[in-house]
Amino acid sequence: MIPLKLRVKNFMCYRDVPEPLPLEGIHVACISGGNGHGKSALLDAITWALWGKARGKGVDELIHIGESDMEVELEFSNGEDVYRVVRKRKKARGRGSGASMLDLQVSGAEGGAVFRPTTGNTIPETQAQINRLIHLEYDTFVNSSFLRQGRADEFTLRTPRERKEVLADILNLSLYDEMETLARQKARDRDREAAQYEHLLREIDAEVSARPELEAELCVLNSQVGELEKRSAEHRQAVQDLTTRKIRFEAAAEELGKLKARRRGIKDDLSRTQADVCRHKTRLSEYRHLLSDADSLEERHARFQWAVKEDKRFSDALREHSLLTDRRIKLERQLDAERASLTARLERIKAESRVLEDKASRIVASEEGLANSAVKLADVDERLMDIAAELRHVEDTSVHIGTLESENRNLVEEMKELRKKVDLLAEGVSQCPTCGTSLAEAGIEHVRSALFSEGAIRRRKFDLNKAKINELTSLRDSGRTDLKKSQTAAEMKRRDIQAEASVLERDMREGEAASQKLKPMREESETLSTLLADETFGQDLRNAINELHERLKSLAYDLDAHQLVSDEVRSLEGSDIAWLKLQEARNRSEETQQDLSDAQKRFEELQSRLEDASNSIEGIEEQAAQLPNLVHRLREAESLLDSVNRDLMQQRDLLAGLRQRLQAVRTLEEKAGMHRTQLNRATRDKGIYEELARAFGKGGVQALIIETVIPEIEHEANRLLSRMTDNRMHVKIETQREKRTGGSIETLDINIADELGSRPYEMFSGGEAFRINFALRVAISRLLTRRAGTPLRILFIDEGFGTQDGPGREKLMDAIYSIQEDFDRIIVITHIDELKEAFPVHIQVVKTEQGSFFSVN
Repeated sequence: MIPLKLRVKNFMCYRDVPEPLPLEGIHVACISGGNGHGKSALLDAITWALWGKARGKGVDELIHIGESDMEVELEFSNGEDVYRVVRKRKKARGRGSGASMLDLQVSGAEGGAVFRPTTGNTIPETQAQINRLIHLEYDTFVNSSFLRQGRADEFTLRTPRERKEVLADILNLSLYDEMETLARQKARDRDREAAQYEHLLREIDAEVSARPELEAELCVLNSQVGELEKRSAEHRQAVQDLTTRKIRFEAAAEELGKLKARRRGIKDDLSRTQADVCRHKTRLSEYRHLLSDADSLEERHARFQWAVKEDKRFSDALREHSLLTDRRIKLERQLDAERASLTARLERIKAESRVLEDKASRIVASEEGLANSAVKLADVDERLMDIAAELRHVEDTSVHIGTLESENRNLVEEMKELRKKVDLLAEGVSQCPTCGTSLAEAGIEHVRSALFSEGAIRRRKFDLNKAKINELTSLRDSGRTDLKKSQTAAEMKRRDIQAEASVLERDMREGEAASQKLKPMREESETLSTLLADETFGQDLRNAINELHERLKSLAYDLDAHQLVSDEVRSLEGSDIAWLKLQEARNRSEETQQDLSDAQKRFEELQSRLEDASNSIEGIEEQAAQLPNLVHRLREAESLLDSVNRDLMQQRDLLAGLRQRLQAVRTLEEKAGMHRTQLNRATRDKGIYEELARAFGKGGVQALIIETVIPEIEHEANRLLSRMTDNRMHVKIETQREKRTGGSIETLDINIADELGSRPYEMFSGGEAFRINFALRVAISRLLTRRAGTPLRILFIDEGFGTQDGPGREKLMDAIYSIQEDFDRIIVITHIDELKEAFPVHIQVVKTEQGSFFSVN
């Protein structure tokens, strides 16, 4: 994972930053700025985007004060692909819990700025995708590749067990944890399988022991079933005899029912036929009445036909008259709309002309103001050049201060050497510490006096230089402050003049443009005024309206005549139906007379058939009366048969079950041997999987792998410590520790040694402790970058330089540059101005009232 671009909004001290922080192409860089300006917040933004974690107790504390939401967007490369992570947070309102969003997008190496979503269904799913991509959790990252401000000892102060967990994460030993879990699961499965086989064998033994009892019970059941089968046959014969008689009597009853149904049908036909006779008589009477009034009906029908035809002709004319009227009104409205549009256009042109005339009148005043601004701008530029020259003069003082400081350092070394020589004389040395000649007591005193005199001369020189340094430093700082204030004031005045000139230039350009637009607008205004005054616009609409007037005149629609015809149609309504009935009477009078004769004949025939059916019913009713008693006797016989059959079925089921149990016992005896073999195999496999679980555990293969990388970490850490401490300090990491009670235990202890011997980590000074932590963390980071599947070739260092003196910082910088080839991105945060020049890329962070901003130099 190599960060390429970072965009923040309302994150910590950053508010609305217009441009992202470009990190692509940067190899080694520093982030500098004042305390609290937001240097560390940039690295916090990266960790929050990737893992949702940063400094602070709660996520809402990261939102910029006064804002309700925040957003961080990070683009990073991972192998050949480029990914974009967008994480957002909306602050909770009232007692709510707030809302979070996490989006993951991917773009292939050839995809450019085109990203496609690859976000999971939930935030935890998306976070798991990110962790799988970069092969790293947040805690491992801050213990290896990220030296946080004030937390460089994150790894050193952890317990041995926690240190091992960090290394296990870096070495991707979670696979062995999964294998250990799988092996333990397999062992538990085999244990359950063995228990199942043992349970089955116990059940089989219990079933097999009952075999003699089952065989004795089988003999008894066979005898009982034979007796019940004999009784069932006797009852079945009795049921069959009664059923035969019941069928014969039911046939007679069914015939009786059919005869009664037939008689009811004849009665129904007789009623319908009588109704048909009445209906035919009524219809024949109506037909005769219509035929007697035929002439009157024919005359009303003819008048109705004429009135309907005339009403349709008037209705068609009315529809055309309405269409023409609507079209004329629509055209007149269009003509009015065109008049209103021309009037509005004329008013807009007049208003715009007045505005343009006002702008054109300001051209001369703008030209004069621009000339005045040019003179002021030249004066300010001359003042800025003078200030720059004075600043260069003040900075030259720094060179003199550096020379005096270098001379004082040499004087200090010389005084130390003189002090050593005096100490040698105090120890009773009889030789001159300078030339090596033998000295008497008086000579020793003379040499001691000479050494003290030389030391006093150097001390006075040192004090004079120190006073001069303080004086020059005070003059340089005060001069630099005054000149910076003057420079800032001049630059502000220059910006004000430029802003004023920009306004004048804009007014002049607007005035010239207005002059060019006025002439065509005046010509268009005169044209529109003429059209409206002469009513010469919309000639096509006027011609179309006149044409519609002529067509309405030629249509000659008469509303009164139309009303008379409509009244005639309403007064003759029903005459067409009466005329149709008359035609029906003419066509069907003879047919209805014949239908009446046929219905009367059928009525007489049905009366005869009804008398015959009644005589047949009386003969069968006596035989059907015996059926209920026979049905009762049959039900009693069937009940006895069902009872015997139920007993027989029950005994047969018991017999079949008993036979199945005996067969199952024989089958179980065959399976018992197979189950014992499977039990032995499951027991053996359980032992194998338990042994594998111990091998894959923390004390097995994982401990061996960690022990193989410890020398690599030790070597890299000692290489950096030797470089930073002139070979004074040495780190030893021990994985075994002797117990007080004897034997040894697994551990991960860090022991530090220098020229004074081994001491606990807490006994080292702040600067020395930082070097130890830096060396260990960089060694772990280099291990992380070299492990397969963990392409995190980045290193973040947040502060720590303040604990080092001048030579210590130089050696720390030397150590950073010695490892730069192992990382694609190294970013260091510092507030020490002297270190900024040591980095090829400088990211400056500045805090304003609107929030913090950054720039890349």
